Amino acid sequence: MPPGPSPLSASLLANDVWGVDFKGWFRTGDGQRCDPLSLSDLATRYVLRLQAVERCDGEHVWPLFDAAFREFGLPRVMRSDNGPPFAGTGVGGLSALAVRLIKAGVLPERIAPGKPQQNGRHERMHLTLLQEVANPPANSLREQHKRLRDFRRSYNEERPHQALDNATPAERYQASPRRFDGVPREPDYDDDRMVRRVRHNGEIKLNGNMIYISAALIGEPIGLAEDQQGWSHLVRECLLAFTPWSTAGLCGPASRRPLIKNVGVVVTPSAPASTRSLSMSGRYVCRSSACRKLPRSRPKNLA
Repeated sequence: MPPGPSPLSASLLANDVWGVDFKGWFRTGDGQRCDPLSLSDLATRYVLRLQAVERCDGEHVWPLFDAAFREFGLPRVMRSDNGPPFAGTGVGGLSALAVRLIKAGVLPERIAPGKPQQNGRHERMHLTLLQEVANPPANSLREQHKRLRDFRRSYNEERPHQALDNATPAERYQASPRRFDGVPREPDYDDDRMVRRVRHNGEIKLNGNMIYISAALIGEPIGLAEDQQGWSHLVRECLLAFTPWSTAGLCGPASRRPLIKNVGVVVTPSAPASTRSLSMSGRYVCRSSACRKLPRSRPKNLA
């Protein structure tokens, strides 16, 4: 969910929204680099993961997500900033890591650039973390790992929070009923969606023309929704972009011209927060390469 005019998701109950971020790297006393990654439930302040990663890329971050999902279940939304590996530079700002989240059943959500206060609960935990475990840093990376583990246990189990009526995060947090089996799943689209699978070069074919979508979505099916203005491109609930009729026939594979207008995602769940999920209705309409054809011309009611 790219940053835009739509409001951020409310974090009212456990597992409504998880926040993720890097605290910022520093060196331990023996000169080794330490990059702590933190993952917390925003409603209850419960720190789900706090661990230094070898590299700040999707391949090293995903195992922490995977372990947290298996232990605690799936959140509805994962909120992050706009930096890598959480966001990319393609249409919709999706990165390979964000696509893996979507296929796991979690909606990625990003704060506005330069607005860390939009992830304020997570940032406040980072301030406490910095003061207690990295000022000064430990003598070795091994000792730093132990400090991170001890901080997570103390923060969750021993520290009451005024916002939680002086309860500890561990007393308020409960695991998600949406369990994770480790199997990524392609999105199901309603029958009114026309589906195209993103090609090896990040493009789809629309009205006989090639439109570049994103390298992060290579091999993935996206749903196309048509209205009076043009085509909307979606991955599950994530609205990636809008292609006006005036430009839909002008996007070629060679130029990669930015003719697709990025827009914010608007998600309007009708169920209360306690029952919201990412379940999809309808059948998957692109089970093979024989997807339904898109019309070669504009609808008759369009000028």
